[in-house]
Amino acid sequence: FGPKDFYFESCFLLISMLIVGGLGSVSGALVGVIVITAVTELLRALEGGGNILGFSVPALYGLPLVGASLAMILVLFIRPTGLVGGREFELAKVWNPLKGRDSKLLPRSQDFQVPKGAHALEANQLSRHFGGVRAVDGVTFKAEAGLITGLIGPNGAGKSTLINLLTGQLRPSAGHVALGSDLIENKQPHIIARAGLARTFQNLRVFSDMTVRENVLVAAEACAADKALAVWRTNDALARFGLETLGHRLAGSLPYGQRRLVEIARALATGPRFLLLDEPAAGMNPAETKELMGRLAALRADTGVGILVVEHDLHLIMSLSDTIVVIDRGKR
Repeated sequence: FGPKDFYFESCFLLISMLIVGGLGSVSGALVGVIVITAVTELLRALEGGGNILGFSVPALYGLPLVGASLAMILVLFIRPTGLVGGREFELAKVWNPLKGRDSKLLPRSQDFQVPKGAHALEANQLSRHFGGVRAVDGVTFKAEAGLITGLIGPNGAGKSTLINLLTGQLRPSAGHVALGSDLIENKQPHIIARAGLARTFQNLRVFSDMTVRENVLVAAEACAADKALAVWRTNDALARFGLETLGHRLAGSLPYGQRRLVEIARALATGPRFLLLDEPAAGMNPAETKELMGRLAALRADTGVGILVVEHDLHLIMSLSDTIVVIDRGKR
């Protein structure tokens, strides 16, 4: 390694490898190295000129750089994200095509089993303090499975903080969270998700450079026992929210309302007992909100999943909820 490694030609070839293969994955970098190396070595053999297939070819110095440049321009024009984009090759599928996903790639925690007969999600004297600020202060409530519970309150009341406490994003300063008979307040978020508590976020969080199907499948694979179940849950979630015909579309290309539905479908694909939705109708127009209400009501009726909805739209809350919890300044 020395100063010559920073020569223009070397730097340019390295950059072209990344652009051609794709900046979003290790697999893309590998493909870029193979393609650019093959192109440059082929053109390097022709650079000095000579007799090729009976034709006299003059020396064309710099031909490898020209070839790399053309390859880069062509890929940017046809596929801006690179030949591979953000995808990774899964060697487990290559070597064990019938075994599905290798469990070692995503170990499932053994310290928490999904409780059977979990009929309620309960918060008991739940509190969270940030210094001297009591964002949530001794909140107690119970959400029943098979019912829709509305959670309302003014801005800054502590609604999102409460959701974060229920799902493990925050640890409580005091109090307990129970799913059925099991306490879960000290569990990690991924363990709680596998236990049957799924959520969406107030700020939209979808993988914009992945397709709608990939967005949903990534959550299903994280919580399903096998690949077949993950695929089934993905198809079911897409169908329930009217997204089955959009599975091939990039999530970032969809209108805001449909991206909201993608996020909810992704949470549903984990196979939850309770679905926690943080302002799911935010940014939706009245028609989209009405559609969302219908789909959530149908979901509850068909599956018996419990739903906790945080929302400022009182019409949605009053029309959809079986019970309503009100908090203000961190207190119920």
